[in-house]
Amino acid sequence: MFLDGLCLDVNPKNPLTNISIQQTHDIYRGLITNWSQVGSSLGTTIDPVGRDTNGGTYNFFLQAVLNNEPPASNVNALTADGLVVNAVKQDPNAIGYAGLAWQKKGLKPLKVNGIPCAPSKISVEPLKYPLSRYLFLVLPGDGSTSPKGLVKFIDWARRSKLAGEVISKAGGVPAFNKK
Repeated sequence: MFLDGLCLDVNPKNPLTNISIQQTHDIYRGLITNWSQVGSSLGTTIDPVGRDTNGGTYNFFLQAVLNNEPPASNVNALTADGLVVNAVKQDPNAIGYAGLAWQKKGLKPLKVNGIPCAPSKISVEPLKYPLSRYLFLVLPGDGSTSPKGLVKFIDWARRSKLAGEVISKAGGVPAFNKK
C-alpha cells in the first residue's frame, strides 16, 4: 500500500544522534545496557521500550533488527505505538521504535547507520534507510471472494494522487501514487 520507516527514537535530552543496527540489536537483547556503551554522554542505564508481540511493528523489528531472537526481559513491551512514543517522551534514558506517523515533538529520531529516518522521508522513499518497509494490506481468500467495492477502494488507495496526499498527511510515503 505505502512505505514507512521504523524510526529509532530517544528522548531529546539524550545527546546521541546515530546508532547502528548492531547496537540496537545488542540493546534490545540486553547485551548493551548503558548509554556510554553506544557513545552517549548520559552514562545511565538504557530503558528499551518496544511493542508487544501482537503487532506488525513488533514483527518487523524482530526480523529486521533482532534476527528473530526474542527481546531481553528488560524491554518494556507496550500494547500500542502511541504508548511507546509517550514512554520515550517521558524517560530521558529510553529508546523506542515507531513509524513515521508517530514522529512528533518530544521525540528525537536517531540516524540509523548514518541515515536519517524522520522527519525526512527522502531516505525512506528510495528504501535507503535500513528500517524502511512496505506496508501491505492482506485480504482473506483468493481475491475472488473479496467485495468488489473493497477491491476498487484498494486500487484507488494504491494509485490515486489524492490517496497519495492522504497517505502523506497521515505520515506514510506513497509508493505507487506519486504526486
